[in-house]
Amino acid sequence: MKFSKSFLLGSAVALTVLPLTLSADIDPKELEEKIRTARACPASQEIALESAAEQGWFSSFRSYVGKGLRKAGNSLRTEEDQSAAGQVKEAIKDGVLSFVSAKTGIPFQNAKEVIFNSLGNGLRTVGQVIKGGTPKQTVKRVTLDSLELNKWSDDNQIKRALATVAKANLKVNKATAVEDYRLVIEGMVKRGYATSAQMKAIDVNAIYLDALAEETLAENNALTSTAFIEAVKINGFEVLEQINPVKNAPVANKVDVMNAFLKGAYEKLKAQETANIRRNKAIAPAPTARAIAPAA
Repeated sequence: MKFSKSFLLGSAVALTVLPLTLSADIDPKELEEKIRTARACPASQEIALESAAEQGWFSSFRSYVGKGLRKAGNSLRTEEDQSAAGQVKEAIKDGVLSFVSAKTGIPFQNAKEVIFNSLGNGLRTVGQVIKGGTPKQTVKRVTLDSLELNKWSDDNQIKRALATVAKANLKVNKATAVEDYRLVIEGMVKRGYATSAQMKAIDVNAIYLDALAEETLAENNALTSTAFIEAVKINGFEVLEQINPVKNAPVANKVDVMNAFLKGAYEKLKAQETANIRRNKAIAPAPTARAIAPAA
């Protein structure tokens, strides 16, 4: 018994420290390849349970219990169900959270994310362990797992992860990049890597626009500032409207703020390009005397 307690305590400490020690930034190109692979090999549908006689009653029992716990976890942390039953469920959750928030002083939204997301994630994890096997590898799950974030990740780690996701998805499919990017943000909040308030403060839309600006100029480096602004607007106007400076600006000034943001992005990218050219020239090997000597 004493050995078991020591083993469990050591395992708990190891599991707590492991995400911190293994966390590392993934390269956008590497994530792009993982997303392409996940898209090319869509997750197979769940196989129906075999009969108890074929599978064994204990395996069947484990599977049912595990799936039940995962379903309960999804129900706790998911707010996407807009059916009548889903709205009733959310109303009950909100009522409980209002009471908890009033008693503890924790802001309502923070309580909702911390309490229900934590409980939901916990039930999902336990359910998966009991059920065995691995969850279906959807594109969103592959992306989130590849980022190697955890609930201790700081703002800078989250920003770098978001920039990587935006760049990778823009390379994979520009038409669906915004939607895929937002799904990952939603997944980050559900997993407890960040809160909704934290995401708003970080300004996730500005991070996406920076990635779109970089991709736009990479596709056509000859664009003038004016042409660049119009090109980014064509592919990202919906996101541009949601960046914090534009949302906070008076209606009469919103267009000017949009243009100023994009002009700043253009100038920053051009300055980086110039710096890269100068650096490459500085580190290039000098021509040899034989190479520059006039022909005899």
